[in-house]
Amino acid sequence: MSDRERVAVAEALTQAHRVAVVMHVLPDGDTTGAALGLAALLAAQGKSVAVVSPEPVLPAFRFLPGSADVRTPADLPLRGPAADVVVTVDCGDPGRCLGPVLLSSLAPVVINIDHHRSNPRFGDLNWVEPERAAVGDMLVDLSDAAGWPLNPAAALCLYVSVASDTEGFRFGSHDSHLLELGARLVRQGIDPDAVSRHLWETRPWTAAQLEGWVLSHLERTLSGRVAWARLPWEVQARLGAQAEHAEGLVGSVRALEGVQLALLFREEASGRVKVSLRSRPPFDAGALAAQLGGGGHRHSAAAELGGGLDQAGRQVRDAVAHAYGERMAWTDLST
Repeated sequence: MSDRERVAVAEALTQAHRVAVVMHVLPDGDTTGAALGLAALLAAQGKSVAVVSPEPVLPAFRFLPGSADVRTPADLPLRGPAADVVVTVDCGDPGRCLGPVLLSSLAPVVINIDHHRSNPRFGDLNWVEPERAAVGDMLVDLSDAAGWPLNPAAALCLYVSVASDTEGFRFGSHDSHLLELGARLVRQGIDPDAVSRHLWETRPWTAAQLEGWVLSHLERTLSGRVAWARLPWEVQARLGAQAEHAEGLVGSVRALEGVQLALLFREEASGRVKVSLRSRPPFDAGALAAQLGGGGHRHSAAAELGGGLDQAGRQVRDAVAHAYGERMAWTDLST
């Protein structure tokens, strides 16, 4: 099935003259690298390409070619289609990438390229492979199917896509195929050391302060298999932290010895709570997130809950207890 879907997407993009590529909200490395990588491939074929993001490109990814040209929804035309085809990348839900109404208004054909198990196949053409580690991996296959040669700009962006979603080729489907893919992209002239510095070794001071607070307020179950931290809004406000400063914090929780399920509860000013989940077997972050109305992958997922930290905590506590028998007990956040 995936071969037929990939060929159909390649044919549609080959025939298109104007293409809009859309990222998802809170654009991470996979959606950013995939969108900019696809744009570089298409531009090399003489296509007119616009990359659109619901939110600004995060500082960590502004070294990527084309990042300065990413447009916001406010830049889009008010009337008439902006393109022949609109492509969403790494978007498991159309509501996270402009919404179905705006997507359909951009172009008569919506192409959905994704690797989330929860993807509802919302496009006119849907190429969804949940077993893939990153959309960047899929786009290398697309370039081969379409006969588009990789160029250095595209290779760098697609490398960042894959490296980001596998956390430096450490998690996900990091089999020989993925390592060979990384080597193929590096041969286009990429400096992996420089990429690593951009992604993981250039941290804002505020992000470090936030991590310090989180690591000093960790909690865990008696077995030690589940660990979590709750990040109140007032702490973020006091430190002047933005949403992007919390990116990757849940990975620091998962890195602790014995932890198989890591959770970060980040409260927003509205009182809603963003829950980030990271897991190792036998825990399934994606399945837990789906129960909570979110989605993601087996080892990495997220959900958004209402009612503040206490209510969100109860919902997650009950889901974890029901699925895995782990009992989570909350402590007083003021201590």
